[in-house]
Amino acid sequence: MNDGSLKQIIDTRLSAVKMNVNPEDIPYTTYNRKNTNRMVKKPVVLALSIGISLIVVVPVVAAQIPAFQQVVELVGNQIGLNLRPIQQVSMDQGIKMEVVAAMNDDETAIVYLTLQDTVQDRIDNTVDLYDYSVQGAKMFTHKLVEYDAVAKKATIQLLAHGAKDLNGKKVTLRLSSFLSGKPDMDHVNLGINLEQEAAKQPLTMELDLNHIPGAGGLLLQDWREKEVSEIQVLQADHMNRSVPGVDMVQVANIGFVNGRLHVKTKWKESIDDNGDLYLLSERGERIGSSSVTYGVDEQGHTMYGHDYIEYIFDIGPTNISKYQLYGYFVKNHHYTEGNWTAMFEMKAVDSSSVVLENIDLGTERLDQIEIQPLGITIVSRHQAADKLDVQLRMKDGTVQKYSHDLTLTKDGEESIKYLSDFPIQIENIAELRINDTNIPIKTQ
Repeated sequence: MNDGSLKQIIDTRLSAVKMNVNPEDIPYTTYNRKNTNRMVKKPVVLALSIGISLIVVVPVVAAQIPAFQQVVELVGNQIGLNLRPIQQVSMDQGIKMEVVAAMNDDETAIVYLTLQDTVQDRIDNTVDLYDYSVQGAKMFTHKLVEYDAVAKKATIQLLAHGAKDLNGKKVTLRLSSFLSGKPDMDHVNLGINLEQEAAKQPLTMELDLNHIPGAGGLLLQDWREKEVSEIQVLQADHMNRSVPGVDMVQVANIGFVNGRLHVKTKWKESIDDNGDLYLLSERGERIGSSSVTYGVDEQGHTMYGHDYIEYIFDIGPTNISKYQLYGYFVKNHHYTEGNWTAMFEMKAVDSSSVVLENIDLGTERLDQIEIQPLGITIVSRHQAADKLDVQLRMKDGTVQKYSHDLTLTKDGEESIKYLSDFPIQIENIAELRINDTNIPIKTQ
């Protein structure tokens, strides 16, 4: 083939490519390298390289992008149809982070990313993002979708709430550290005779619920409704009993306080070692607890801190002989730091929504319900809204079920965000069902 015919073929091919491209939208790879003196970033690419990249990238549809197609296969076509390919890569410490795809509605953003270790074995099926953020969003959670042991690659779904201001804007996702190598230790018998230990009269002290880093469980809602600001907790370090096979926590005290079983635990300082205690009955029934986290000063008074977690079981002394105390613990073996950054544009799947107000369910009253493509947000100032049975019946007869994933606070008002496995189209909704109440939905 002579030069003239080659030039003619190239000119013909290029003339068929029509592009309306904003230079800021051109995808590029960012490499971040950390060193003791300075941060080196290389966002500048030669103009010739950009030109070549455009010729290659523009004709490629999403289905032809391997990483994107792999995510679609993992999450299913129903979600995949709403995903937008991103393809932003950042490399540091021999670990490659790629933001593969994203989608969002008027409130919630979902981002799929992969982490792959190219030099060691710091990525596994327990990988857990530790220090990370999405610019503009207010609340984050994530879960592992898949771990490929051969490729040493984890696919992670990141959920960001408060994404209303992200539509059509460039956002920056930053990851500074993650945890891995976390063996789960479940069904650990603490070997404690609860009836014998709890029979002792414990010494207690006051805990200010407004000055602690965390609390959880059903009692937390009860305290809020009754506007309880202080509770009685066990005094510290009356037992200091080790847990078999677990070196990060000790049992510091046990006793009944106001008719409920309290188990106080003392934790060693760590990045993110954690766990939970539960009771197991003779019939195998598992009883969970509420919990409060706090510290204790040198004088033995409670203070803000993370040294102690006190587990509170809603069970009295007359029934305690039927139960044994067990624990579930997670210990982190690897803590990896680095600087992984990706910048990309968020485009809404659909910003439409349906808002319902003053919904009477008979036993409960809900102030507001907002139905969006990626979830349902419920606000109730009168009743707990985190244990509702929420479903949508679509016009084609299919039923979309929702699970409670997030408790949100905005301007002092708490709401519950229910999420489903698949996004929905607002115009296809026929009816909302909450518990035993059916609520017809009128859409355009």
